[in-house]
Amino acid sequence: MNGYDEAIEAIYAAAFGGGAWNVAIDRLCAAVGSNGLIVNPVRLDRPGMLLFSDNLATTISDYERDWRHRDLRIRVGLGQGIAGGMVSERTLGISDEVRDRDPFYQEFLRPLDMECFAAYLFHGVDGQMYSISAQRERGYGDFAEDELARIAGLGRHLVRALDLAPRAARAVADAGSLVAGFEDLGHGLMAIDRRGRVEALNPTAERAMLRGFEGTGRAGHGWLRPLGDPVFERFVAAVVARLAGGPMVEPVMIERHDGPRLLFQMLPMVAATDGAAMGEPASAVISIYDLTAIRSASVEDLLARSGLTAGEAKVAARIGSGLSPRDSAAALGLTESTVRSVLKTVFGKLGLRKQSELAVLVSRLRAVRLDGE
Repeated sequence: MNGYDEAIEAIYAAAFGGGAWNVAIDRLCAAVGSNGLIVNPVRLDRPGMLLFSDNLATTISDYERDWRHRDLRIRVGLGQGIAGGMVSERTLGISDEVRDRDPFYQEFLRPLDMECFAAYLFHGVDGQMYSISAQRERGYGDFAEDELARIAGLGRHLVRALDLAPRAARAVADAGSLVAGFEDLGHGLMAIDRRGRVEALNPTAERAMLRGFEGTGRAGHGWLRPLGDPVFERFVAAVVARLAGGPMVEPVMIERHDGPRLLFQMLPMVAATDGAAMGEPASAVISIYDLTAIRSASVEDLLARSGLTAGEAKVAARIGSGLSPRDSAAALGLTESTVRSVLKTVFGKLGLRKQSELAVLVSRLRAVRLDGE
């Protein structure tokens, strides 16, 4: 998939402050075969464009002022009660004949050399539905199935990034740096430079490293080679190669007898600095998960670590375990309408569409726990 991995990296770079949103959106456009992309609320009574590609900058004000209320796609989608997922002219039943006579298509899209669209719909953390809408250049026809799959895949990454961005910004503002700030979010994080040296290491990461590599060397700033673990050294070498333009880095598991099981994963983003030659990344951010600790956590704890609040995790755990919204409400002392509202927020945060998908997620979380409760 041309540019797919690069688009993912750009999306998370923007979320964590290491890149610009317009760059991320433009790369997403290129990866899905689109010549324009917008992220906006799917409500005619709620103005406000969230994000848009650079080539639409001069037309967004016209769209917001005059054309969004005449956007046939929004009106048809709202009329059909579409709740989320992928939509296009085909799924909405907007025929070529209708497009040929509709003012929005002929008077707004046609002068921009745009014709059709495909959109990924999701519920934001505020419970409102939003659209990630990719526009197709005129004359190229509808999006193909593989392009729709890419839009959905990248759309889910963009949803997570939009949710992470304010939380990461708050952590950075409170703690002064990304790696230190993530300590407040309960994540082990380290930064590795292009020479394989540790630039930063938060306390959670250092504790995990010291437990995992006990007796083989100190985990801390500087060269990691004294730790002496060949699996970890190969991982660091792969990260360094990635920083120089190499392939994506696969996560690695390092396990010690009667010790923690540590999962190391290079986040799909990089932090660019002025010292990086020709725009190459200067450092990589590595997440460190102690799976032993994760396995001893409750399902609600694991859901909270996925970005849910404590209250949302309680609802998600019960619905995902098979309880109905009514029974979950009774168990939690809430109204059924409140539970259903919270559930929509949960779906938006986790990138899910229906209760069966939540049930699969909860069953998988149960499977990774030691006691299986």
